[in-house]
Amino acid sequence: MRRIYLLLVILLVIITSCKQVDFTAPTGATLTIIANPTIVSLNGGTSEITVMGQRASGAPLTDGTVIYFTTNIGRVEPNKVETSGGFAKTTFISDDRSGEAEIKASSGAAEPVSVTIKVGTIVLSTIELQANPPNLPKGGGKTEISARLLDETGKGMANVPVIFSTTAGQLESKGKIIYSNSNGIAKDKLTTEVTAQVWVTAGTVTSSQLTIYVGEEGMGSPPVASFIISPTTTLSSGQKAYFDASASVDPDGRIVRYDWNFGDGKSGSGVKVQHIYYNTTNTSVTYQVQLKVTDNLGLYDTAQATVSVSPLSCPLYVNLSYYENDSTDNDNIPEVNEFITFVANAPVGPCNSTCPNTTPEPNNPCCITNYDFKFGNDPVSPSACPEIKRSFSTSGTVTVQITVRNKQNDTASNSAEFPIYPQTITLTGNQNNSTNQ
Repeated sequence: MRRIYLLLVILLVIITSCKQVDFTAPTGATLTIIANPTIVSLNGGTSEITVMGQRASGAPLTDGTVIYFTTNIGRVEPNKVETSGGFAKTTFISDDRSGEAEIKASSGAAEPVSVTIKVGTIVLSTIELQANPPNLPKGGGKTEISARLLDETGKGMANVPVIFSTTAGQLESKGKIIYSNSNGIAKDKLTTEVTAQVWVTAGTVTSSQLTIYVGEEGMGSPPVASFIISPTTTLSSGQKAYFDASASVDPDGRIVRYDWNFGDGKSGSGVKVQHIYYNTTNTSVTYQVQLKVTDNLGLYDTAQATVSVSPLSCPLYVNLSYYENDSTDNDNIPEVNEFITFVANAPVGPCNSTCPNTTPEPNNPCCITNYDFKFGNDPVSPSACPEIKRSFSTSGTVTVQITVRNKQNDTASNSAEFPIYPQTITLTGNQNNSTNQ
């Protein structure tokens, strides 16, 4: 008995020891490591470290394979990660030491890999400029100048002090410092009557000059936007409206873009477009339509108009029809043991876009969501489509009831009686038709 007890203790120790051993990469496995970003600031700058592990066959490492991480400066948290789907991710966090942090990853028999992250003060590398509008019409006007400040990795730098300068006109900042926002963008506005060059300075970095042309000095006049709405600006919900911007002109160039905003969250493009407005409220709703036309020089103009859309009205009714599905019997007479297709006919189609032999209208707020068929005393047969097949084992009259429900939760019902005839058998030769009672 004592021997058995001793064996159990030894077995328990072995099992416990096995559980404490990490599962690592097998022979032939390979690791790949990347860091994003590869440049971080001091004292809390972070970079995501990702390791991809593969077995010799090319398949991902088994889930739960442990990857160990080390670094010469800063820290990695956590420093031991189990793979999932062949990947292990952790985070490098910088401390107050600058330099190059080498993050190493290792696991079992796989060759260790490393990636280098530059730790220290992030340096401004580039300033990109753009203007909106890029040029001004004859007589001048106002344009917004945007400066995007990028570090060595191409990432926008926040809270960088910059100064805008110009050769002509007046800047809204009047030479005062402006700070870049969280996306690395600083903005100023220029008002000028003549062509001007604008540039931005941030410390020792200066952008290239951006030229804002004015009128006849090189870049022409903007287009003039204009459009009409037909058949009317007072629409019923679900009615199609037509928009025509053919009246828009450009005095010294050509219009290359027509962009529409219909005011209901939808947009379009082109000289002529069409749009359907829906109003599911109890009162009329007004939408503002905007057209923006842009010419070949990048100059643009906008025009607006309003449309009034009356509340949604969904006329709803239903009736029944049928056709037989027996390809060997083309008499279209509903007979015993033949499959008959019953059709619910409503003023709009189903919301279900997969219904056969019909035109679905999933975007119509009046579309039919439910077709409930009831045959005699049988339970209701619900359907998302307007057709349903049935066969009958006995002849006689069957009463079919149908109730439809639309997307607005309105319902309509109807019923009809259909005769089911005994099956007619066609005989060959000199034999006559006979009826199977």
